Amino acid sequence: MEMEIQSLLEKLLDTNDAMSRCAASAAQTTSVTQKLARHRDILHEFTQEFRRIKGNINSMREHAELLSFVRDDINEYKASRSMSPKKQLLRERAAIHGSIAHVRLMLFIYLLCIMLHAFWKTISTFLFSIYLILGEGVELDALQ
Repeated sequence: MEMEIQSLLEKLLDTNDAMSRCAASAAQTTSVTQKLARHRDILHEFTQEFRRIKGNINSMREHAELLSFVRDDINEYKASRSMSPKKQLLRERAAIHGSIAHVRLMLFIYLLCIMLHAFWKTISTFLFSIYLILGEGVELDALQ
């Protein structure tokens, strides 16, 4: 349904553009100009309302997902109360190890991004230097 509404809004935008082109080629009167302005205002209002409703739906969907996660956690906690303390500790330990692995991965990705950024700066500086040298009329053979 979202795609259909977006498609209809795009068609309305195209129609407004076509009307504006027709009005521009014909003699402009104040009533035509006012009608075109009103049609643009209506399109703007529809677009804003669509975005607002879409945002509300996404917020409600995220809220429902969060509640389902909380319910799952509560049910899991209730089920784990019947486990032995040793199993509970092993389960907690596995969760901690999973979190540590995730943090290590995120740090690795962050460091990789920093290294790539530094590499890109070095390469771009090098290429810019070559551009400046070649741009000043210096032959590449003369540099050797």
